[in-house]
Amino acid sequence: MAEDLASYHEEYFTGALTSAVVRMVERLVREQAVRRLWTIDPSMFTDDVDSAKAIPGQMGFLRAAEFMATDWPNVTSYVRQVYHSGVRKVLVLASGAESANARVILEILGQNPGFPEVRVLDDSEPAAVLAFQEWLEPSASLVVVMAKGELSPELEALEVCFWQKMATGIAEPQRAFVAVTEPGGPLARLARRRRYQRIFESPTDITARYSAFSYFGVLPAALAGADGQLVLAHAHKMGDRCSPAVPIEQNSAFRMASFLGGLLTAGKDKLTLILAPEFKPFGRYLEQLLAGSCGKRKQGLVVVDGEPIGSPQVYGADRVFFYLRMGAERTALDDQVDSLVVAGFPVATTTLRDRASIGAEILRWQLATVLLCSCIGVNPFDETDLAQTRTGTARFLEAYARDSVLPKWRASTPTDPPLAELLRGLKRFDFVSIGAFFYETEARRRTLQEVQRLLRSAFSVVATQGFGAPCLYATGGSQRTGCEGGAHLLLTALPEGDVPIPEKAYSFAIVRDAQALAHLQLLQHNARRALRLHLGADIDLGLAQLRDQIRDLSSAPKPSAGG
Repeated sequence: MAEDLASYHEEYFTGALTSAVVRMVERLVREQAVRRLWTIDPSMFTDDVDSAKAIPGQMGFLRAAEFMATDWPNVTSYVRQVYHSGVRKVLVLASGAESANARVILEILGQNPGFPEVRVLDDSEPAAVLAFQEWLEPSASLVVVMAKGELSPELEALEVCFWQKMATGIAEPQRAFVAVTEPGGPLARLARRRRYQRIFESPTDITARYSAFSYFGVLPAALAGADGQLVLAHAHKMGDRCSPAVPIEQNSAFRMASFLGGLLTAGKDKLTLILAPEFKPFGRYLEQLLAGSCGKRKQGLVVVDGEPIGSPQVYGADRVFFYLRMGAERTALDDQVDSLVVAGFPVATTTLRDRASIGAEILRWQLATVLLCSCIGVNPFDETDLAQTRTGTARFLEAYARDSVLPKWRASTPTDPPLAELLRGLKRFDFVSIGAFFYETEARRRTLQEVQRLLRSAFSVVATQGFGAPCLYATGGSQRTGCEGGAHLLLTALPEGDVPIPEKAYSFAIVRDAQALAHLQLLQHNARRALRLHLGADIDLGLAQLRDQIRDLSSAPKPSAGG
């Protein structure tokens, strides 16, 4: 245990709510939650017979790191093959949870000099597709296609688009394609039909959302030269640390689940992430893990990632904070977090010694998330909403292929009355989610962060933001079926260019709009407050108008602090 503690340290401050956390500890001990987790007892998540039957085949993540460590020689052998073949660029095509898992280890450990540059494309936004088409060099590139289960409409489109791109530069594009999937799945069949160079098949009992320690999470990082074996070693140690044999006061996953579960019973359902620069990519991963697992049946957490940090006075009583820091040296973030503790906000802090220790934190959060789901009575592996979203998108695309037009859908502009009406209707402890269905740039991200700050200060509510398909799958399900009290803004715009999709009657711009329309339709079907704001051809001007309109509305009557 001493070796673990040398690279991993955790602290919890519960403030005035210690009793709520203690009650949750007592409940989880009484229910033998840790033992039941590791022995795979479905009854801790659901009473539904069919769902319970499926759960044992969905919990392979418990031993995924062991599987991957055993297979590591095959991974390194393939990486050496790629390294010596002259490949300079690797494009990973993925969507949803597969994308989040492909990114987390890759982006935290970073690119190793001398190895191929690895990038992930997980969006149907035409400008993003165009940018990656320009970046790719067919004669010196590898395309890795990732899918667990059914192919999403956008992934199917991306695969055929980049197959054509590679075919323009090399005679045998199949020699530059690799699949990461599960045995017998649609992508495995497609890869065999097209004669892909290689197919990596992860165990079927490792679900997409929990696949960081399978080929989905490890292969992209390994191709970039990262020491994935060290990450897996940290994950293995965390698994030992969270086993039933360890006292609960030392069980890191149990402690986090008890902390969050207890605070949820006290109304603290807005989990705000504060991340050291080295671990910024972890926010996107954690957001999809928690939102996708817990955000169901009107339950769950609102995960706030990327919000500008403020003074304690700007935060409401529904906040709880998670701070992930690096090393022993103090930074300005430590001072800001200390001020939150002094103000009485509950804060969980984890200190990692190095980047590779993220392996421990990933597994800790996987285990804690599943335990938290048992606290609130939801099945972490129920992906019904995700399937509905993809089905809705496919249905709209089929209609477009038949009629050459998408269904009409109402839209306002930022200066129209519906935005003011929506914001004035916000109540204490509500939240606002912003989904931007257009190309993400640093300037646009900063503008939306300013919108987050304005909503926090002017309307005393939490605001989250995300772009395109990743937002749709990461937090979209939670918005559609999870925590109530949300007001959902869908930002759309005219496409900045477009890309045709080979063999299809629609383009990437149509795929993007079909995704946004499917998301909006499900929000409305579930009686969620939702408003589409169309920014037109000048996206940056439209975002500025949105920011300015919220600033102008700040003088309107607003609820007492709760965000």
